[in-house]
Amino acid sequence: MHLLSRLVTCRGIGPANTSSSTDALAQQGQTCGRRVAVKKFTERADFIREITALRAAREANQTHLIRFLSTCEKSNTYYILLPWAEGSTLHNFWVNNGPKTMVRNRTLVRKSIDQLLQLSAALQFLHSMKFRHGDLKPDNILHFTDPSGQDDNFVIADLGISSHHHLATGHWSRTPTNMKSTTLAYEAPEVVTARHLPRSRKYDVWSMGCIILEYIVWLLWDTEAVDAFADAREYPAFAFYLAQSGGDGAKTAIVRPEVVTAIDGLRADPRGAAGTALCDLFDLVERGLLVVDVDQRWDAEQLHAALDEIARKASATGGGASDAYVLPPDATAPVIRPAIFRRSGPQSGAGARGTAQP
Repeated sequence: MHLLSRLVTCRGIGPANTSSSTDALAQQGQTCGRRVAVKKFTERADFIREITALRAAREANQTHLIRFLSTCEKSNTYYILLPWAEGSTLHNFWVNNGPKTMVRNRTLVRKSIDQLLQLSAALQFLHSMKFRHGDLKPDNILHFTDPSGQDDNFVIADLGISSHHHLATGHWSRTPTNMKSTTLAYEAPEVVTARHLPRSRKYDVWSMGCIILEYIVWLLWDTEAVDAFADAREYPAFAFYLAQSGGDGAKTAIVRPEVVTAIDGLRADPRGAAGTALCDLFDLVERGLLVVDVDQRWDAEQLHAALDEIARKASATGGGASDAYVLPPDATAPVIRPAIFRRSGPQSGAGARGTAQP
């Protein structure tokens, strides 16, 4: 409470001209009846970095990047006040919404596609401002709800690790990036294959590929399947790529065989048959996002354009053809889920986990 009492004292200070951090401490509290998240910085450079990205998002009215409420400074410590996410994070949304509480139907598939489209729009904006996020993961995507709890809005947060690229064109920053506090599972393979080279904003696109693939696994199954898939990618990194050493000591990488197995398992699911929205999402992930060669990997603009096309075809205004594209008639979960989505022992699919319903 000591931290909060100081914040109440200085909360009237308006938005600062500065920004954020890698060792920032997120806290929560109650100020004047309004619940907020409080991020604390002991390094001014970290604070400057984050607030710069936050101000750019707010000035552009980008609703799917986190907006800050205010900032203050006290005794060489810096604070950013942020909206409180009632629904917590995307990861917790998955945990709390299995098939028993959220029916896997066309409405949910359409809603999920729209949410992915919104996140891609936020990433495209961030990249257009020459920022790279650098640590995209389900726990850095906040879940906001309306007062009824029915309307879900996902917002990219934790911009503290974002790097601002000063080049007006191209994808590369001028100097190698010192990336601290990122999450191994969602790191792009260039972390090992091009360790000492400048890092591209396409790094974020690989991370989005990981998130979208996990989102689809949750959508077709549940969070237990997401966890089993992570286990298959092996502790401690759980990465989506596999690093390899060449004869000259140089590092190369491939997409992990377990990731290929997972995508193959999803493609065999009747709900993701050829010609469906889910199949198009599989293609998007496999051919555009989880691509080891950075030059061949899509950028955020291409990702957004592809998702926009899927969303257009899936629109409810499209009638019967659109419905079949979103979810084929009578498509249900396989009786036995693929082994890669099972943590231990045989588990039934449609019987125990629920069926997809139009």
